[in-house]
Amino acid sequence: MAYTSKKIGNNVINNRYSNFELLRILAMLLIILSHLSGHGIRTNVQLLNDTLFHQINNLILILSGFSGKIGVNIFLLISGYFLINKNFNFKNFFKIFIMTLFYSYTFLLMSIIVGSHDVKPILIIRSLFPIGGSAYWFITTYLVLYIFINYINSFLKHLSQDSYKKFILICFTLWSLIPTLTIKANYGFSNLTWFIFVYSVGAYFKIYNIKFKFVNCLYLLFSIITIQLTIIYIFLLYVSINIPSYFFNINNIYQFIMAVAIFNIFGNLELNHNILINKIASSVFAVYLIHDNMFLRPYLWHNILHIENILYLNNYLLITVITVVSIFCLCILADKICIQIYTPIINLLVNFTQKYTK
Repeated sequence: MAYTSKKIGNNVINNRYSNFELLRILAMLLIILSHLSGHGIRTNVQLLNDTLFHQINNLILILSGFSGKIGVNIFLLISGYFLINKNFNFKNFFKIFIMTLFYSYTFLLMSIIVGSHDVKPILIIRSLFPIGGSAYWFITTYLVLYIFINYINSFLKHLSQDSYKKFILICFTLWSLIPTLTIKANYGFSNLTWFIFVYSVGAYFKIYNIKFKFVNCLYLLFSIITIQLTIIYIFLLYVSINIPSYFFNINNIYQFIMAVAIFNIFGNLELNHNILINKIASSVFAVYLIHDNMFLRPYLWHNILHIENILYLNNYLLITVITVVSIFCLCILADKICIQIYTPIINLLVNFTQKYTK
């Protein structure tokens, strides 16, 4: 992932860039925030007859829904930035693969033991085969991307800078600009094509050492947020219908530009190697696997937190922040315990694979 190396004696020690590790933490917090909005509250937002205070809460809720796709795009930008000069690695692949199976099977078993009403045949099948189905869409698409990483990297590094720019521009136009402006245009868009595009943008920043000024990124970020909020507010206030789902799409131009701006803001940070940040960031994938598990998800948001009741509370924003941070921290702690179980399995598979692929 994100590493820098230094030599001490005859040993080379790899240290992760803590600014990008901190960015990975932020990206996962944004994803949890969006799940609070989408899986937790799931309200029909109407501004017409609400008080100003409730309108503000509703707009915060809408922004929360956008945040998850920004987080996903940030993860892909980081991947492109740090994997463009890497090759496919069995250990990295098996780590994600085994972690996914471990948490999927663990929550399935726990649900059966407690006699959950959610344990139905279709959900059992999805839990037994979480990769390739709808259980974890991000993991499925990311692993497919990673399988082709050698070929994608080879293609990108053989492009001239001018051709690379044209490639990015074409992809951006077809899969972000046009769909945002025309609502239903597709042009071959899929999760995988989008993942490859955003990965390519992150790789471009790395190959050509592209950095935008910190202040310019801040201006861009706040400008996009202001424009997006204004459009949504006017749309809901005067059209008086629910916000269309395409506003929340991963390829929406606002989500993409905000992800790029945030990525460059953190890229400009001068943050020394921080063991605590890096240790926490190493478990962010597990945070996703735990809190968004199909069996845990309804209990977490509705049976435990009763999150659907907070929208019109005066301290809605504070409760939201505390909830997101608390879920993140608890998932990190859970993974630090579970890692002792699934790590030996990963090492066993890696050793077996290396033995028969030499």
